[in-house]
Amino acid sequence: SIVTAGLSFLTTIILTFLIEPEEIGLIENFLAINSLVIIFLLFGSDTHMVKIYSEKNVNHFGIILNGLLIQSLIILTLLVLIGLIKESYIFIINVIFFTLFNSFYTIILTKYQLEKKALRYSLTITSFGLINFLTSVLLVYIYRNGEARIIGMTVSMTVIFLITAYRFNKQNPLRILKGLNIVNYKNFLHLF
Repeated sequence: SIVTAGLSFLTTIILTFLIEPEEIGLIENFLAINSLVIIFLLFGSDTHMVKIYSEKNVNHFGIILNGLLIQSLIILTLLVLIGLIKESYIFIINVIFFTLFNSFYTIILTKYQLEKKALRYSLTITSFGLINFLTSVLLVYIYRNGEARIIGMTVSMTVIFLITAYRFNKQNPLRILKGLNIVNYKNFLHLF
């Protein structure tokens, strides 16, 4: 949306004014690691959901969400082990939270698209842009470093995930965990 793009542009201008150039490299490393982990975590699930839905009009959301939960546990365990070896706890904790919540956020947004819930989809994306702008600018203004931007992105993703998960599960808050089992994970792996 135009609002989200405008907030992103404004965030970039403000952050380059407040952060030293070497700190921007730390932020880029964070984003690169997150992108790599999300590739393994999502495993093309969001694309698969769209493909199957468009071909067969079948929604595999529950199976994909179950697979994502189990894969998250495996990959997050590996990230914790890497964090123990490298002793970069704050960085790894932020990678874990941002990646995990971003993966679930992506799957829920894909479900909104499939169900043609355009208003909910656009409100969610715009809300994330606004929350990200406010938390990142505030934290960077206070601390004047790249870690503040990373924490700002993680806090933003956590807040928007909690809001999205709450709205998604209004009737039954434990619906996401209901189908968590190995049989559903095998079904998830067979989808690919």
